[in-house]
Amino acid sequence: MTTEIALQKIAQAKAEGWKILDLAGLNLKELPPELWELEQLEVLLLGKPDPQASWRSIGNSLKTLPPEIGNLTNLQTLDLSRNQLSSLPDAIVHLTNLHTLNLNGNQLRSLPDAIVHLTNLQTLALGSNQLSSLPEAIVHLTNLQTLDLGSNGLSSLPDTIVHLTNLQTLDLSRNQL
Repeated sequence: MTTEIALQKIAQAKAEGWKILDLAGLNLKELPPELWELEQLEVLLLGKPDPQASWRSIGNSLKTLPPEIGNLTNLQTLDLSRNQLSSLPDAIVHLTNLHTLNLNGNQLRSLPDAIVHLTNLQTLALGSNQLSSLPEAIVHLTNLQTLDLGSNGLSSLPDTIVHLTNLQTLDLSRNQL
């Protein structure tokens, strides 16, 4: 039933040229291949804040993202919060227009080196994952203004983090620093 709802929304988005698509809270285990045809999308919500409780998010049950995510090159916001992702595909490098990437509440243990190619990122939310370290190359995210690393297993930070001179908000709460 939830896949049917997703397919209906995708078909409507395609027919009407939607820039924003909300598929959060549909309990999707995988993403329909029809989604990758929506190259006009600027905002894709596969997770989002719960309107009933602002401190909580609603997501899906995605364990992986297919490499086809790289087809959505116009995305500016990608919300993957509250899924079950343990890794990101290297194809994420193609999302060079991303300003906001929300990965809160997943099962990420590390970040792919490819993430450093997202040089337009202004907000990177990685809270409530299982990160034990950050790549040194995070310094390449020079436009980053907000970095949420709360509730992970970080015991140290790379020295290069001081080079993120546009950073205005850094959440390191509930780590092992």
